[in-house]
Amino acid sequence: MRQKPFLFVTVIFSCLAFLSGLAFAEPPKPAAKAKVAQTPAVPRVLGISVEPKSLSLEGPRAQQPVIVTAALSDTSLRDVTRDKNVTYLVADPKIAAVRSHGVVTPVGDGTTMLIIKYQNFKSQIPVKVKGAKANVPINFTTEVEPLLSKAGCNMGACHGAQYGKGGFKLSLLAYDTDLDYRALIRQSESRRVLRHDPANSLLLKKAVMAVPHGGGLRFDVDSWEYNVIKQWIEQGVQPPTEFDPEAVRLEVIPNERVLKGPGEEQQIIVRAIYNNGKSEDVTQKARFNSSEESVATVTGGVGYSGGQRGGLVRAVGRGETVIMVRYMGAVGVARIYVPYEFPVPKMEKYPTVNFIDELSAKKWAKLRATSNMSRERSKTMNAPAVGTSSKAMRRPNSNADRHTPDGPPTCTACVSRAPQSSRMRPMRVTRSSALAAYPLRSHAMKPDVKSRSVSPMVK
Repeated sequence: MRQKPFLFVTVIFSCLAFLSGLAFAEPPKPAAKAKVAQTPAVPRVLGISVEPKSLSLEGPRAQQPVIVTAALSDTSLRDVTRDKNVTYLVADPKIAAVRSHGVVTPVGDGTTMLIIKYQNFKSQIPVKVKGAKANVPINFTTEVEPLLSKAGCNMGACHGAQYGKGGFKLSLLAYDTDLDYRALIRQSESRRVLRHDPANSLLLKKAVMAVPHGGGLRFDVDSWEYNVIKQWIEQGVQPPTEFDPEAVRLEVIPNERVLKGPGEEQQIIVRAIYNNGKSEDVTQKARFNSSEESVATVTGGVGYSGGQRGGLVRAVGRGETVIMVRYMGAVGVARIYVPYEFPVPKMEKYPTVNFIDELSAKKWAKLRATSNMSRERSKTMNAPAVGTSSKAMRRPNSNADRHTPDGPPTCTACVSRAPQSSRMRPMRVTRSSALAAYPLRSHAMKPDVKSRSVSPMVK
């Protein structure tokens, strides 16, 4: 009987504790809504542009590709030259013809218009053709030599080596056209070129692997390269002359482009400007290579092309690369940017000291580099050097403490922060030090009898 009051009190306290827990408990949270994956909006096409703005074809073998660029609503540009929705049409087919991917070739002399349509947009550019039916022989300097260079025949690892390969030597990268012509026509008992039977010429049979060739396959039978060399032999192997034009510079279109990400493509076209004032498209004859193939690759490199047209850039990673273009000793470049997937950083907080920092900030913004870079740079610039007091880190306030343009740094901060070995001291110029500094001009120095030193002669 004595245990019943104790059991009753225990039950009462348990009920009170339960009710108090319900009173102070948090209300149940509503169930979180499942996130619905939102697909990014596809940017709209605002218009198209075509480059070059006009076409001029001179000669029966002239050709000119075009680049069609679409301007999108997100302020980006996209190459749609190879898009299946792009249509090319020549107003007068008796003047010119257009092949796939916008390559225009001559048919007859005159002028016409090239019409390009993409979605609801239309653009047209003038086309002028001259000498479409003229009998112009193939030029050894401007057509055959660039083809051998692009195939890699005159590289240092092949026939352009010091002693050649297999008894056949060419000048390195076609710097001596007369030597190359004699090697092709006269050497090896003239078996490399057969004028009466061009198809059986050793030059062609080796390149297409009809006979064993240590350099491997260079191009295919009936390819563009094959037909150029074969036609050159059929025309009588015209030699180089002193009147052959020389390439002065290359015009690369476009010279800079931003690609959104891996998989996007951009066509590049190249025009050569010669010393006689003429110009022509050399996209098919030029050599292309990418400085960073982990960022973007390009067709038209040295070696077997497999029938691919040169200058097609394809993004495979992210970063920056330079497309190098070479033709007849002239060089051109095109910069390709593939931004990272980070948000656009706020570069106004980037600490700048001179114009180099400003250019770096613009480059980082274009590549969408992370803001961690600017924070790390700020810490590095503001951190005092080891062993440097706060007094030494103050900005110099007198002319005596500032840098002198012609002498060593005299400000306290620079001298204290610079290592002992890097501090500049006045140095007496002796003959041994002068010869080390000017090894190629040692013959142009005269000794100073009084000071036993030497000084360069000023001509």
